[in-house]
Amino acid sequence: MKRIAIMTSGGDAPGMNACIYSIYQIALKKGYEVFCIKDAFKGLVENNIFQLNKTKEDKLYLKQLSIQGGTFLGSVRFKEFEQEEYQRKAINNLKELNINNLIVLGGNGSFKGAFELSKYGINVQGIPVTIDNDLFYTQYSIGFMSAVNTVIDCSNKIKDTMNSHHRMALVETMGNKCGELPLFAGVIGHFDCIYIPEIYSSYSTLVTTLNNKISNKEEIRIVLVSEAICHVEELKDKLEKDIKKEIRCVNLGHIQRGGNPCEFDINIAKCFAKQAMFNIECGIYNKAIGIEDGEILSLPLDEVDTYKSHNGNSTYEHFIKLAKEINGVK
Repeated sequence: MKRIAIMTSGGDAPGMNACIYSIYQIALKKGYEVFCIKDAFKGLVENNIFQLNKTKEDKLYLKQLSIQGGTFLGSVRFKEFEQEEYQRKAINNLKELNINNLIVLGGNGSFKGAFELSKYGINVQGIPVTIDNDLFYTQYSIGFMSAVNTVIDCSNKIKDTMNSHHRMALVETMGNKCGELPLFAGVIGHFDCIYIPEIYSSYSTLVTTLNNKISNKEEIRIVLVSEAICHVEELKDKLEKDIKKEIRCVNLGHIQRGGNPCEFDINIAKCFAKQAMFNIECGIYNKAIGIEDGEILSLPLDEVDTYKSHNGNSTYEHFIKLAKEINGVK
């Protein structure tokens, strides 16, 4: 009896449902029974597990969900899973259903939980899903480019109003401790300044950047600000005094995590699903799936944390170079 289980964990991101659907399709063709876990590790501990059927109705339902944002499996934070007692409960629930293969969709915290489960003999495959793009072993995570598109779209709408009233807006983006979301959105969207920790080491450098633009008669409408460096409310009053401009603040918030996935994210979701199922079929244990310059890769789960940045990746470094040109810094 060949069985797999699928779980979504951590912050939701566009493309999660697309990846689940792809796994389901591939697994059925290879003769697997497919189980799903509601509400991540909490659901696994509480035995909130159900089987996806092969009926036309189930297939149609999942196909329709595949182009929607969020995750129909739900995702709940569950700090208690760090304790061995809860990990053993989770393993027992899987073993009672004769499930030896688990695919976990999520970010850093999710992969840590997945690695803990792998120690008990379960074959765990990790698929990177986070709009922060802060799993540095992979060039892209599912959901990242969709979120980039959302930031660009929302910021352009804000820019329309700023243009009308000759004002400037600080637009705060998500990203956790990583500035790649505003980096990509800022470069692709041609915004006026990108304030991220990967470029700016101090507030004074930002002030210099903006004052130089003002001296050069440049119109500053949108400054993208990564939550990794500060919150816009903390920045506004100080910056108004230092550059002598009226400023508005917008925190894009959770709108960045919602919405339908873009074509890129749907495509890599399919590729990651295919690789995860290939690993399971071949008995390749405990891998983190990723992509680098178009090539799908599998790394040991326990090596994920050894990658601390995207430095060395040509695409990332190109975007950093372009952002510095936009900001006028070296």
